[in-house]
Amino acid sequence: MNGGDPLRIPKKGLNLIGLLAIFSFIGLLLLETLTLIAGVPVVVDGIRNPILSTESDLILPYYGCNESSAASYFELTPEINGTLDFVENRIIFTPNGSFDNGRVYAVRYGCGEFTDQISFRAKKPTYLEYAIISGFRNHIVIAFNMDVNRSGIERNISFDPSLPYTTRWYGNTLVMEPESTSRGVYTVTIKGNVSVEGKNSSISLETVYYAGHGILDFTGKYAIPEEGSTWTYIILPPGLPVVLNRLSGTSFIAYFLFVVSAILISVGNIFIRDGRKIASTALSSLKRYELKVPSERSIFDIAALFFATISFTILFYLLIGLFEPNPTIPQFGKMSLWEQMYELSRASVWEEMITRIPFIGIFLLIIHLYRGKREAPLYRYIIGGRFRMDRTVMVLIFFCAGMFGFVHMIAGWDVFKVLPAMVGGLAMGYLYAKWGIWASITLHFATNYLSMPTELFDSFILDAVIGLFFLGSIIIGIFFFYLYSKAFVLHIMHKGHDGGSGKGEQHVLPPPYWQETPKFGVKNGEIPYAQHPYRCHVCGNIEAEYMGKGLLKCTRCGSLSRIPPSPPEIPPPKV
Repeated sequence: MNGGDPLRIPKKGLNLIGLLAIFSFIGLLLLETLTLIAGVPVVVDGIRNPILSTESDLILPYYGCNESSAASYFELTPEINGTLDFVENRIIFTPNGSFDNGRVYAVRYGCGEFTDQISFRAKKPTYLEYAIISGFRNHIVIAFNMDVNRSGIERNISFDPSLPYTTRWYGNTLVMEPESTSRGVYTVTIKGNVSVEGKNSSISLETVYYAGHGILDFTGKYAIPEEGSTWTYIILPPGLPVVLNRLSGTSFIAYFLFVVSAILISVGNIFIRDGRKIASTALSSLKRYELKVPSERSIFDIAALFFATISFTILFYLLIGLFEPNPTIPQFGKMSLWEQMYELSRASVWEEMITRIPFIGIFLLIIHLYRGKREAPLYRYIIGGRFRMDRTVMVLIFFCAGMFGFVHMIAGWDVFKVLPAMVGGLAMGYLYAKWGIWASITLHFATNYLSMPTELFDSFILDAVIGLFFLGSIIIGIFFFYLYSKAFVLHIMHKGHDGGSGKGEQHVLPPPYWQETPKFGVKNGEIPYAQHPYRCHVCGNIEAEYMGKGLLKCTRCGSLSRIPPSPPEIPPPKV
């Protein structure tokens, strides 16, 4: 795109705050990305609970086949060495050592057509003292380690939702066979007594059973029923959602993986494009005892705008709380964990695609075609980046932000959400126009997933760190909110710089330095001062990096230019 000057953020005063913002944001982004990856769903058949005993043995119930046949079908992935024993309709696998804490294992067991496969995440310590629960085909199998009161247990089995079933016993192994064939997710509660050294002890177990296939995440913390459907939609200019297609089962998983892939690619762009520059800046700062902020990199804009929008939202709702103690928000707390993770990750990608691309990129293409001059390849109007920040682009950014703000009311928020969402929309629109869709997706994801690590990983230390991060965000964010707000206003009013052409103006780029030799001469008895400020001949950027041997590299598009020759020494005119 025929680039013009972006917002000019003064570098003075950034130093420590700028570097702190960048590295704090990178740390948060890595934690959020780990949370996203840990929650990627997989299709399994069985229940979600780990099936490890207190001794870290793998205990699986089996029936309907002999020991030799069951042993031949037993398979553990990744493969580890261990011994296989059979005790009272139970397969007991004892590893040589122990399972790797936190690692995901896939187990195949059974015999012939009755082979089952489940996944579990090794976790220590485990707390399944008296019973191991597992799914086998479409049955629920409970293998008790001690003698049990069968009638007492059978009286205290319940399904939610209600489900008719029959029971059978194989020694101390209970097999429940649901009579229903409809697929879905059921919560099973079992209560009763077991005999431990002649004394009765009460047990109370609760697990989730899938009637048929289900979708399970690696963490074992949420389940997605195969027939649970979701939908995608596009937002029209009036702000009306229109259903395009309903997804379920395999198509839903494919869409979920597309969303995850889009986020990972967007985040990866930061480290691929900016990683070396950030590392070199940090090293040079340590060597020279100075602080240098890579403000010409995308990571700076994304991190700074993240803190700016977060601080504005926090302070805004604190202010609203003084007058409206109970603002209406969507009931995320009533959603299961998988629904929260899915909705927040989906919004990071889908909402950027249906707002930034059509209302900035496509609208700008239509305007340029109407004017008779396309200023960039067609793909650039889709992925964004390198847009000239003229009045047209700024108007589209504000229009898109307004749409983004008001449509949140349709999603269940009240009117108080409109302003914070509009501010976030301005930040994401600016990132889309300057750096591309991957930058706006990254900011959207970082904002949405801010609290998800504490939901997925149970840790008091992590909760405390995130809480302190919120407090620090307010302080850092106020600084950046002021800088970017001022830059927006000055850019629109054309004060202090020439960034962006107004109506009727033609943005003319100078020819490449090697195409024209500057001329120097004497006029009216004065020696002119020859100025050659750098401006990229491709995108119009005014910042460059010196590469040596007289070459300058544009910090935005990477184009190379030669340093213009110094003006010749001209003697003063004779009077």
